[in-house]
Amino acid sequence: MSIGTFGNPGAGFFPFWIGVWITSFSIVFLIWSWRGWAEKTENRPSIWHMNLLLVVSALLGYVLLLELLGFLVSTFFLMSFLLRTIEPRKWLVVFIISTVGSSVSWLFFKMWLDIALPKGIFFF
Repeated sequence: MSIGTFGNPGAGFFPFWIGVWITSFSIVFLIWSWRGWAEKTENRPSIWHMNLLLVVSALLGYVLLLELLGFLVSTFFLMSFLLRTIEPRKWLVVFIISTVGSSVSWLFFKMWLDIALPKGIFFF
């Protein structure tokens, strides 16, 4: 995908500049986080850092299981995990939010945008 110019943007123009923007802010927040961690009197990670590791691990697992389980099931499990471990909620709330969230995102990407999503082993 070519990026193009500001006057004549290509297909990769928007994704490229969004990526630059997100990367820049991520670096700033990472530096703020490290500085705050170094200023603490204790030299152990805070709950925020542990949550960061859990989120990164969950996203890695999501990427690895996406083709096998499919978009709908993988997204449901990712949302359930994050809702239950990062910001603990009751199981009923986790189930409802995960079901609605994964279903709405599937409808948005599959039906409205007509994007081919991984079906996984449960759907033919």
